[in-house]
Amino acid sequence: MYNVFVISGGTGFIGSRLTTYLLANNKKVFILSRQKKESNNPNLQYIQWNPATLFIEKNIDAENVCVIHLAGAGVAEKKWSADRKKEIIESRTQSSAFLHQLIAAQNIKAAKIISASAIGIYAASNTFITEDSAQGTDYLATTCIAWEASVAAMKDLHNPICIFRIGLVMGANGGAIKEFIKTMRFHIAGIPGNGKQLYSWIHIDDMIGLLMHAANTPLQGVYNAVSPQVVSCKTLITSLAKAYCKWYLALPSPSFAIQLLLGEMSTEVLKSASISSKKIQDTAYKFTYPTIDSAMQQIAYDYKK
Repeated sequence: MYNVFVISGGTGFIGSRLTTYLLANNKKVFILSRQKKESNNPNLQYIQWNPATLFIEKNIDAENVCVIHLAGAGVAEKKWSADRKKEIIESRTQSSAFLHQLIAAQNIKAAKIISASAIGIYAASNTFITEDSAQGTDYLATTCIAWEASVAAMKDLHNPICIFRIGLVMGANGGAIKEFIKTMRFHIAGIPGNGKQLYSWIHIDDMIGLLMHAANTPLQGVYNAVSPQVVSCKTLITSLAKAYCKWYLALPSPSFAIQLLLGEMSTEVLKSASISSKKIQDTAYKFTYPTIDSAMQQIAYDYKK
């Protein structure tokens, strides 16, 4: 539906894969970047911006743009100090507010807005969690609530808005998989805690597929971006180990060790999240990797190439 895309957070794990996909399909891409960058591809242009200071290098000279908002400091990249927690929230809410301003002023002529959020928004539950389930009160939940509110404020622009609450993204050379592979190269599958906690995940190709599904259809509202199969942490990691190694040793890491290593962030590693994908499946999206084994076999193949 759209031939021009503006991406915030376009150099991250999801954003870089999305950019590669769009360029391969002859789309024009503008990436909003905090760093000054150049591109040799005529269909790719970097626009320097800084939402904290309301700076943007120049207007984007394009009409009928699909804006995909992925900007935000990595939640798992560093321990959650007070300063880091502030950065995680503000990098999301400030970038949303600045996009709001730029679209309203016609610096970016948006026709549709698609934004990331995360399944961390939900409260702990022993039942299957849908988009209407209760929201949490912990740090990550309140961050996601503020993040989504900053995107929802763009409703006054009268552009359709779609928000994806993203699960654990699985793909080679990025996200959690990159950390798992470090030990698997030594034939060790490290299992956080008792391994029974449930993980809701999505393959990176399906994440890109959902973003394009939203861009190419009238999709609006909030959707969980997770695969249909929820699995235990142990199942997820051993599935990768089976696909990647001829043999492996599964070694659990005690919960207290995870807590000492990660601090407050350990709650996200050790908690269960059984998230439903029914709402997005009901829009006729068909997952390329609906099962953990199919996803891990593809990821292991990428690493072995």
